[in-house]
Amino acid sequence: MNYTKHLADTIAAVSTARATAAISVIRISGTDCLSVLRKVTSGGTRKWEKRPRHLELSWIVDADGLPVDQALVAWFPSPSSYTGEDMAEIHCHGGIGVTSAVLNVVLRAGARLADAGEFTKRALLNGKIRLEGVDAISSLINSSSEQEAKLAARLLAGETGTRLE
Repeated sequence: MNYTKHLADTIAAVSTARATAAISVIRISGTDCLSVLRKVTSGGTRKWEKRPRHLELSWIVDADGLPVDQALVAWFPSPSSYTGEDMAEIHCHGGIGVTSAVLNVVLRAGARLADAGEFTKRALLNGKIRLEGVDAISSLINSSSEQEAKLAARLLAGETGTRLE
């Protein structure tokens, strides 16, 4: 695979657990992020475009302009995003069916499904996090206790040394 070309892709994925919940978050990142987001949001509800890094209520629509869900949308222009690329988040209703429907609309609008860990890989390659941060994020995601989560958070915050008393 040509990894440089792979990096040029605009990617999308559900970044919350695949389970019924009040809210699901779909993340989009890449050079065509803004174009994809414009295709999947109703023109009259694009306040997110005027207020970067703020959640704004917007209708998510399919290619025919039919409503799929009403969601909160945030737009993060590069380099002020997690990945360092143009990025967006769609906070939709958390049912499994509606989450899949919103993700499929985003994929049909020009994004491809992200590989596991690809958002963090892009953040690393774009200098937004260090390798230690990648390990810490993985540890946070996979923590099974509060103590493990706190330790991983400290690692992510840069507290990598051991304190002697």
